[in-house]
Amino acid sequence: MLPRSPILATLLTTVLAGETGALTRRAKATVLFFAAIGLLVAMGLFFALVAGFIATASRFGSVEAAIGFSLGFLVVALILYIAYRLYLANEKKKAKARRAADYSTVGIATALAVAPALLKGNPLMKIGIPAAAVIAYLIFKENTRRSGAVFRNDDRD
Repeated sequence: MLPRSPILATLLTTVLAGETGALTRRAKATVLFFAAIGLLVAMGLFFALVAGFIATASRFGSVEAAIGFSLGFLVVALILYIAYRLYLANEKKKAKARRAADYSTVGIATALAVAPALLKGNPLMKIGIPAAAVIAYLIFKENTRRSGAVFRNDDRD
């Protein structure tokens, strides 16, 4: 089966062809070029910020400009922090849903693995165990409907 990613296919082809030296040189050159580009972009943004500060200081005064810029940065930092906390809450909710799905899968797999051994013996067991399982499931469903959850897990990070 061939890899679907063109980058992975290129990497696999070059490794198989024995061109790892050329691949390494290209990777180093790419890293250097992008590092230089990133540095120049950061410097450009810094000087644009300084120019904006100078223009604001000439119009409103240096202290007022400094206070305005600092408040602006604090507001942006607060917005980013709130966005990060919302992201974490969403990821936590997704992880909880994944865990619940995993638990139910493990429960079903366990029941399917144990069922033949339990149903081998007594004919009463062949009827009693599934009936008990259905009753237990109905009780579980009724309890989860009423309280929202049977097991409470207070995960605070």
